[in-house]
Amino acid sequence: MLSIAVAALASLAGVLVFFRDQLGLSNVAGRVFWLFVAEAFVLTALMRWVWSGLNLPPVKTRIYWVAAPALVLLALLKVNQVANPPQALPHLQAQIEGVVFADLTQDGDTKLLVVPVVSIRNTGEASIAERFDLTIHLPDGNTFHGDGQTMPERLEIPFPDGSALVVFGEDSLYKRTIRPIQHGGTARGRLAYLFTSLRSAQLKAEGVFCQLTMLDGWGQSYATRLTTTGPFVNSAAQTREIAGLRSEIRRPSR
Repeated sequence: MLSIAVAALASLAGVLVFFRDQLGLSNVAGRVFWLFVAEAFVLTALMRWVWSGLNLPPVKTRIYWVAAPALVLLALLKVNQVANPPQALPHLQAQIEGVVFADLTQDGDTKLLVVPVVSIRNTGEASIAERFDLTIHLPDGNTFHGDGQTMPERLEIPFPDGSALVVFGEDSLYKRTIRPIQHGGTARGRLAYLFTSLRSAQLKAEGVFCQLTMLDGWGQSYATRLTTTGPFVNSAAQTREIAGLRSEIRRPSR
């Protein structure tokens, strides 16, 4: 009987691994799965002992030792699924609504300032959003990673004609997403990045796009992009009012 059980266990191992892989279990859940497997065999052995008076032919005995643990395992997994329903997860949808950019020169060092407006809609469980990273991709294949900045209370974005767009730190996206975005809710705000090896003229080329990545409270990653066919702003005439965000236009002095 022991040899039959060992043979059945070996033949069933592949089936169990298939179940585990199809369920997509994590390491912790995987250990729970194998615990259920052990319980299934214990219960199967117990049932065989209870029915020890039944003299089954060898073929039916082998079938029993394969089919019975599998059925018991499925029953245990079903009970666990009912008792522990899957945890609801957030589903964030980010959109870059526009990008304002300008060259900044300080102490002879010129950097590109990029300030995207981002809205995040949540159609799942309530969650925060964090770790926003911005990359700019040029048509020649080069990719540049922005250095995220803490937005000051008042930030002036200068334009070539001497005017400037003034935005405010109270509208920082980080401040809007530090509290969970509720199901069906939207958060909108600004982010600020500096690029040391880019200039504003390069963003005006056709085929340039920027990509924003972020994480939700469960560590799931999301990405969204905006091409130069979208609202890339480099002058006061191109600016527009954005609902929920405060801004001012500083005109050049005469």
